[in-house]
Amino acid sequence: MSVAIVAALWWCYFAGDDERAGLRMTEASSRRRSTLALTAFALDHYVMILGLVLLAAGVRFVTGDVFAVAPAAGAWLLAFGVALYLVGDARYRQELALGPALIRYLAALVCAATGLIGLAVASLWQLLALLIVLVVVIAGEAARAKSPTIPSIDPVS
Repeated sequence: MSVAIVAALWWCYFAGDDERAGLRMTEASSRRRSTLALTAFALDHYVMILGLVLLAAGVRFVTGDVFAVAPAAGAWLLAFGVALYLVGDARYRQELALGPALIRYLAALVCAATGLIGLAVASLWQLLALLIVLVVVIAGEAARAKSPTIPSIDPVS
């Protein structure tokens, strides 16, 4: 289950935005490019990396027996690890104007709340809840990207 969560996080990050991110950097002024390098490509990525470290620490707590209730530290590390990753990813997307980041911020809140699930039931259910949230984010953004846009009507012509 934890491998599926990591795969979903990978999918969230590499959802085709890498080319647009490069384009945003080349289109930006040199001053803006410096700011983007510091914020989007450094700070936001440090937040995502910290989220992955917290997730890994949480997985370490629950790998012994996923059918048992995780220790509180494990449940919260899982929850806040994925949530922090999504916050960093949302900030990255927002900073580079790669698309709406709101769904990722909302998903981060839901992921943080899964810590309560981990305190009450087997950690397998918390891992499943985290995976479902990530799949909803990926599917929602894929559906948004495929939805046809309504053409604007030019009042001049």
